[in-house]
Amino acid sequence: MPGQSPGAAAVTVITVIFALILAPDPTSGARPAAKDVGNANATRAWLPGNYPIPLRDPGLCGHTDVVKTEFLCDPDGILTDHEADKVDYLIQEIAEAVPPYRAARCQAGRNHPGFEVAVALMRRMDDRFGRGTEFNSNHMVETLVRSWAVGGVACQVGFLILYVEEGHHVRLAAGRPLRDVAGEEEMHRVVAKIRPLLKKGKVADAIMLAIRELLSLLITNDEFLEQSETSRAPTTITLFVVVTLIAIALLLWRLWGRLPWRRSNTGRRSDDD
Repeated sequence: MPGQSPGAAAVTVITVIFALILAPDPTSGARPAAKDVGNANATRAWLPGNYPIPLRDPGLCGHTDVVKTEFLCDPDGILTDHEADKVDYLIQEIAEAVPPYRAARCQAGRNHPGFEVAVALMRRMDDRFGRGTEFNSNHMVETLVRSWAVGGVACQVGFLILYVEEGHHVRLAAGRPLRDVAGEEEMHRVVAKIRPLLKKGKVADAIMLAIRELLSLLITNDEFLEQSETSRAPTTITLFVVVTLIAIALLLWRLWGRLPWRRSNTGRRSDDD
């Protein structure tokens, strides 16, 4: 360097080199990019015991700005906010029995008049014990139905849909009403129907189709439905018509006995006797 002795210049160069080596990484405190967050979620594996309960831990289920019900959980962010909003809106309409959906007959210990539909989404399940997907998914849905109290403990008027992105695995847990009218074969049919949508990445569309398919099995069976005003109307009309016809028949019978020709005929028969 100009004006410096060779020794001083060498010291300056060494100092600069050490300063560069020891300087902190300017990116070390930066927040991870969105892609990095997605990768972290992709490596997470869930057990029944650590999966969030929406009613108790809504913040852990994601989409807190759009989800209004306590029956949708997507901690890994599989759905967008817009998709979560659509699924949640359908769940809410069914739970509140907004027409064309109907109220469930059993209401014991429940907060909603309609059927309760729950959706649990995850990227991976934990298989640390090597029991396989079928066993793990069965255990998962049974635990979630109990911990979320889907459909009420006494009534069981609801069902839960579990979707695991790894392997596009779907498992359904149904309360007593749906089990009574559907059975395993019908459940498998619904899963087979939505699988093409899942493979295309249309998870929200697949979930909503499954909900409507399963619900259609329930709303065609009056045994589990609260009788609506519309359904009561035919019964009321029928009763009114029957009572009216009986009254008319009694009136005609009374009038028949008072007819003049009938009295005269009755009198002649008495004279002949």
